[in-house]
Amino acid sequence: MAGCSTDSSKKDSGRNDGAVVSVFGETLHRSDVAGMVPKGLGKKDSLMSVDMLVRKWVNEQLLYEIAKKNISDKDKIDEMVENYRKTLIIYSYQEDLLKENLPQRIGDGELRKYYEANKEKLILSSNLVKGIYLKVPLRAPQKDELLKWYKSTSDDAKEHIEKYSLRNTVAYEYFYDSWKDFAEIAGALPQGIGDQRQFLQTHKTYEVRDSSYIYLLNIQEYKLAGSVPPFEYAKSQVTDLMMNQRKEAFLRKFENDIYKKALGEKNIQFFKP
Repeated sequence: MAGCSTDSSKKDSGRNDGAVVSVFGETLHRSDVAGMVPKGLGKKDSLMSVDMLVRKWVNEQLLYEIAKKNISDKDKIDEMVENYRKTLIIYSYQEDLLKENLPQRIGDGELRKYYEANKEKLILSSNLVKGIYLKVPLRAPQKDELLKWYKSTSDDAKEHIEKYSLRNTVAYEYFYDSWKDFAEIAGALPQGIGDQRQFLQTHKTYEVRDSSYIYLLNIQEYKLAGSVPPFEYAKSQVTDLMMNQRKEAFLRKFENDIYKKALGEKNIQFFKP
């Protein structure tokens, strides 16, 4: 837990929130505890939470004090801490370098060019679909009209469904214009879908009922697992791949440049065995 000071008297003099407890010179302040208490608790639960947090903090200080005196390999711990500190500093500096020197956006032209050249790296691991899905109570009105509308891709049918869904559907998803993982849709159906590949290859529309609802699905397009994803679906993945490659290339060049500079300035000295 955060919020302690190695010199409690100095720290208290600069803060007006008061101290809650001090253990071996380490101090926990009220503002530190307040920042840890979950929001929305009642007065009783809030007080219990404060007591638990304070007790946890006290125990941590006691254990740390005992551990410092009894640790068997302090030098190794200090080395690990220093290595971790070094890693954090290097990582933070690299992040700043990348932000300052690399464009954060890649144009669609470059993305599509990479997509066309690297399709074999972008194979789908799941089935994708475009279409429409509805879940409607069996007692809902105008079911005959709905059964016609959901099979159509016309603007009129879409408008009818959208108006109908406002009052009558339990679930309505329109994804004619975007790709969706078919597993999400299959999981919403009462009996599920066993062989998704076969189902997609043999069903354009699908209607199933249980004791309370009717489930409607129109599959406009599909892409099977193991095939190349459409560009619009793969775009975010392509962006990540290209950005990572650019970052790696930039950092490799930067490291080579500082290595050569250090050699030229004789800041690196190799010793013969």
